[in-house]
Order: sequence, then C-alpha cells, then structure tokens
Amino acid sequence: MSKKRRRKARGGRVTPKGTRPGSARQPRSAARSEPREPSLLDEVAGALATGEPVALLGLASTFVELLTRKPSPFEAPPPDLPPLAEVVRSFVEVPGPESTALLAALAPMVPDELVARAARRELAHRDDALPAWLAGLDRAEAGPVLEIGDVLGDASNVMVEVRVADGQVMTVVAHLDHSGGAAVADAFVLPDRIDAVLASTGSATDPHLFRAELDPADARARVEDAIRLGDMIVPPYETETWPASKPLLRWAVGLLPAGGEVPERHEWSDEEEDALIERLFASDEGRPLDDEDHRDLMGMFLWLGTGYWSGDPLRWSPDRAAHLLLDLVPRKLMAPADQLAKVPDLLRALVTFGHRERGIPAELTAETLAVIDEVVPEFLDLIADEDRPRGAEAIAARTLGLAGATSPLLREVWEDGLARVEARAGGPEALASLDTDPLPDEALDLSGVPDGALDRVHEVADLGDEACAALLGIEARTAFRRLLARVAREAPEVLLRGRADTAAAALCWAVARDSDLLGTARTKVTAKALLARLGIAGGSVSTRAGTLLRAAGLERDGSTDTGLPPELMVATARRTMRADAARYRSLLAEAGSLDDPGQAARTRAAAEGMQHRLKVTLEEIRPPVWRRLEVASTATLADLHEVLQVAFGWAGGHLHAFTVAGREHVPAAMLDEWEPLGAPSIDESTVTIAEVLPEPGATGAYAYDFGDGWEHRIEVEAIEPATDHAPLPRCTGGRRAGPPDDVGGPWGYERLLDALADPSHPDHDELRDWLGGPFDPEAFDADEVTRRLRARFPTR
Repeated sequence: MSKKRRRKARGGRVTPKGTRPGSARQPRSAARSEPREPSLLDEVAGALATGEPVALLGLASTFVELLTRKPSPFEAPPPDLPPLAEVVRSFVEVPGPESTALLAALAPMVPDELVARAARRELAHRDDALPAWLAGLDRAEAGPVLEIGDVLGDASNVMVEVRVADGQVMTVVAHLDHSGGAAVADAFVLPDRIDAVLASTGSATDPHLFRAELDPADARARVEDAIRLGDMIVPPYETETWPASKPLLRWAVGLLPAGGEVPERHEWSDEEEDALIERLFASDEGRPLDDEDHRDLMGMFLWLGTGYWSGDPLRWSPDRAAHLLLDLVPRKLMAPADQLAKVPDLLRALVTFGHRERGIPAELTAETLAVIDEVVPEFLDLIADEDRPRGAEAIAARTLGLAGATSPLLREVWEDGLARVEARAGGPEALASLDTDPLPDEALDLSGVPDGALDRVHEVADLGDEACAALLGIEARTAFRRLLARVAREAPEVLLRGRADTAAAALCWAVARDSDLLGTARTKVTAKALLARLGIAGGSVSTRAGTLLRAAGLERDGSTDTGLPPELMVATARRTMRADAARYRSLLAEAGSLDDPGQAARTRAAAEGMQHRLKVTLEEIRPPVWRRLEVASTATLADLHEVLQVAFGWAGGHLHAFTVAGREHVPAAMLDEWEPLGAPSIDESTVTIAEVLPEPGATGAYAYDFGDGWEHRIEVEAIEPATDHAPLPRCTGGRRAGPPDDVGGPWGYERLLDALADPSHPDHDELRDWLGGPFDPEAFDADEVTRRLRARFPTR
C-alpha cells in the first residue's frame, strides 16, 4: 500500500450525469505526478506508439502544468522542480525522435513565449520524422463548439472539437461548475468527434440535459474567463485530470477565433423579483405560507438564486437544496430558530412551483424534494444550537477551521493579501499616506493629447460623463475623465479604434469595478444598467477595457485585473484599502503571538477541566453517518483516534492520520516511514485536542484505512466545563451504523447495501456470509457506544 494518501477531489460533482464516458482518456494529474520509471522519453515513445494525438498531448500538458503551476497557499509545498525553460533546454541538448516529439507537443502549450520560440527554433534544425498530425500541429483547427449540461443549472460541459493535420479528431471538454459562478472545475480529452461522444454517453437525447451550439469566439472568451475564475478558488479544484489538462485546454480554445464576449447573467430587477414573490404566494404551493416570516425568507432565497448560484431562483437541484439547509441557513441567518424552522416548507413550495414554471421533469423535482426531506432532521438539529457560529463569526470559524490560526499557510494568505493591497496603492509608504478625501469635481485635462484624437476624446467624454453622473456619482465621473485622458495621451491609436460608445462603456466599467460600485440590483448599480445607459445592449466590455488599459500601462502583473491606481478610485474604495491593510496587519500580529514557545503549556493549563463537543461525520455517505462525542479537551489526538474507532465500530487494523490546523498528525511508529504531503508530520500523542482545535467552529479531518479511504470530518460544536457526573469520553448523538472494515470504501459500501437489500442480487449470499451475521445500516444506539467507550477507557 502506498504511504502517500490520495487527496479527495475538490469542487463537488465533476460532470453532469451521463456526459463523461468511463473510457475517457485522462492525462495524468500534475498534482499527483511522481518520479517513476520508465523515463519521460520512454513515456513519449509509448504515447507516439498509440498513433493518436490524445496520449502525447495529454503527457505534454501534464508536464507543462507540473513545472508552471503556482500552488494555492492551502496546498502542500510542491517538490523542488527546475524551471520549465531549463528543462526545455535539456531536451534541446538531447537529440532523438522522442525529444523532438516532446518539443513539438510542448511548444504550443508553453505559456512563456521565449521558451516556446526556443523549442520551435530547435525543431527547425531537426530532421527526425514526426507523425503528420504532430508535424502540422500549428495547422490544427477547432470547432464546432457545443455546451451540454443539466437543466437544473449545477454544471455544464463546453465541448470543443479539434482537428489535427492528418484528419484525426478529438474533443476537448471543459467542465464548468455553476455553484458560485462558472469556473472550470475539470477538463479532459476524448479521441472522438462531438457527435460520437454524445452518442456514446446517451446525452444526445437525455431530457435531463440541455444542449446548445456556441459561437466559437464567445466560447473561447467564456472558457478563458472560466479558467481565470477557477484559479481564484481556494481550495482549488482537483481531479484526476485537472489541473493537468489546463495547458491542453488553453491551447484548444486558443485555436478558436478571438474577440468574443463572456455573456453576462440576467440581472433580476426589483420589479421582476417582486412579481416572482407574488406569483409564488398566489400559487397552490405558496398560498398557505403567505405571511411576513415566509416573505422575509424569500428575500434570501432570491439573493442566492439570482446572485450566488446559477442566476435562476426557480431551478433547485438536490445539491443546492442540501447546501442551503445544512450550510447557508444555519451559518448565515441570525433569525431565531422558530423562524428558521419554516425554511423547509418554503423551500418545498418554491421547488415545486419553480420547477413547474421552468418545465423541469417531474422526476428531477421528486429527487430534490426527497433530499430536502432527508436532511430536514439534521437541519433542525443545527438551528436548535443557539451557540453555533453565525455571520462574521461563522466566516472566521470557517477560515480557522480550514487552515488553523497557528498555521503558516493561513499567515501566508494574510501576508499575500497585505502585499496585494500595498502594491495596488504603490507601495507601503504610499498606502500609509493614502489620501481618502473624495475626488473633486474636475474638468477633463486634455494636455498632451494629440490633435488627431481630440474629436474622439470629446465624443467618448460626453457619453461617459452622462452615464457616470447619472449612475455612479461625481467622484466616478472625475475618475473616468482622468482615466480617459491617460488613455488618450498614452495610446490614442487604440482609443481611435472601434466605437466611441464601447470605449466609454469600457472605461466607465473599469472605474466602477475597481471602486466597487457594481453589484446587485438591490444594493449597487448593475453592470447591465451601466452599459444600457450607454446604449450597449447585452454582452460584456471587459475585453475592450483590458485592451485600453494595457495600452495605457495599467495592467497589473500581467493579470486580467484592471489595476487602476488610487487616484482613479473613489474615496470609499481607498478607505477600504486602508481598512483591509489594517485588518491583515492585525491578523498577522495576532497569529505571530501564537508562535510563543509557552503557548502550548498555557493552552493545556486552560483546557484542564474542559470538554470538547465534537460532531464527526463520515464523508461521501448518504444518508449521513455521524456521531456527537464529548471528549476531554486535554485528550491527545492519539486518544481521539481510539474514541473514533469505538464510535464508528472500526476494527482498527489499518493506518490512520489526522489533518488538523494544516498539518499531518500520525502515530509515532509511522513517523520514520511516512511521506508527508507538506511539512514533516507530528506525533499525534504529543498534541491535545485543545491545541489544534482551539475554538467552536474549528474543523479537522481523520483518515482511516488509506486503501478504502474513509475520511471523517471533525467539527468543534462547543467547548464547555466538564461535569463530574458523566465520565468522559461519551457519545450523545448520532445516526446510522458505521460501515464494516475492508468493504471497499464509500463505493464498496454502497454496493454492499444494494446487494443485501436484494435477495436476487448475484452477490447477496456471498456478502451475507462475508459479514458473518445480520447487518442493519440504520442501527445506532448512543448509550451502547458510550458503554463501549467506558470499556475502552475505564479510568478516564
């Protein structure tokens, strides 16, 4: 068994049901690549032998991503690897058909143009015979483009057909997660045409999926923007094929024409939202719920549906409903429990009403309603806990639970945030002296603007002045005038290209975005309203803005952010910068105090006589298997391991590890042989629960049996004085029996339950014999678990 555990994929379900064949060829994940035999050139030879482009292009993509990827602050530090340029130079120095083929495959995917040119120069001097598709890779063509996804709006796949020089065709698929935007969460390549892929998966006729042909230029803009959004997500998405396939995806969509626009989601007006509320409460489902509490709750549902998820508050998937009940409502809403208890009935009414309006198949509505019924008992338990973290406290608890207040990873995030604010202000000294007074009402300064551009500048200024004054305010108008003058002085030829209304819209949008003046219809000016004021109906001006700002020298660090300097921001934005910097410095100062060598001793002393109430949930099992446990705060993680073994009924014959506060904690016997994913592992017997889970809301993970891969989520519900009348540890709640050992992980357990429930199943008798007796997956008795804990810990 490998000593290095596989990390669970992040970002939820990877593809819409039925849209990814099991035979999909997958590039090896860069995140999990390890040195191995045969050598890289041997692998190139094997990929060439297949005769198909997918194998070699996938290998090249993995290689480029491995050597260029910037890990998130919450990931383990990558191994020391040479720069991509150095590795490419090493291939230049190694003649032969394999290195030639690898250089040819790498050249179009390398992000550094200088490195790509070096590879192409070397290829021009070599005479190794390459397959026709590889020799003519620069003549590859892309299109058509199709989007296919689930009708409930959780996810979709953008499929790009690519044809190489010898006529072979492959389909590059970008999977977009719409749960919080439209970010790429996965990508993979199939050696078939799009129509063959659809036929092989059955998705061409599946009524639960939508299909739409996309304009190639718009598809390119959309996927490139989705890659950018995915790069901003922490923790990042990670699957067997992502981010290894990112360079290949960039190359494929780069074959599509440029100049497209990212479609903006529909912005719901107050009138539209009000009309929807009235339709709901006039319907058969909503009429019995028409009261003040339910109408207040509908405001939150609309905010989530129109601004946070897919943009449609009438489409509710099972995942979305569970997320609302088990996370968003308990964590975000400050309302009393009796009002929150009305959420499930309102959600059921909205799902039924909304799906009927949208024509959603009845079976999908039934699935969503079934999940709501399933999670309601747990939802009611959550909202009954008045001590749960909520609002800003919940956000802080989640952050600390992710990396731990003492974690250097979290400090790196704060340091990076402070560095970004300082860089945007022009440096630490400029930030310290940043002027936070409102911008004056200032005339357009035309000094230095060429005479040939003056007519265009006046035309753009007239349009932008009116829109800014009407929607954004006088400060924004001054910022727009300053920005226009700078662009006109630095890049008049760029300003003269295209239409004046598009240029005005692009510059107004840039000012509004960097000053945080754009938002939802209820709170701020929407981008759609701003563009409509300038006569731009639909579409986006972000591409035009980027062109103008880059030409004026305002692109920041090669990113797609506009990067306007402080003198082009309104006062509220500059005050926010000062406040953000102060907050980061405060957090860093507080975190620094936790490095005090005496902190551990003080933590242990403070934990005497205290107990932690933990909720521990077995991941990837539905309905959930969980336990509520009360354990002495001074207990070590080694003690907690024994408690968890008893609580879930594990037999204890496999390796285990805790991941808490950003570090691995393992048994002492594993320290010499264990290959840590990041910093060296810690002996679990040397740290207490109080040290690594210091406050309510903190979270950690417990992994048991690295082959089966059982992952347990640990969450601190409360820390309170221990009582003398009830010895610790003890179990006070839970649900369902723990799975048997060696069943094959969550997938194997699901197979076991299916077989046991069906006497005609071919494995029914064999699995019953393997269990050695009856097994009831719903059985759970907290008192019995406590009795077994008392037997395991008789003197504690």
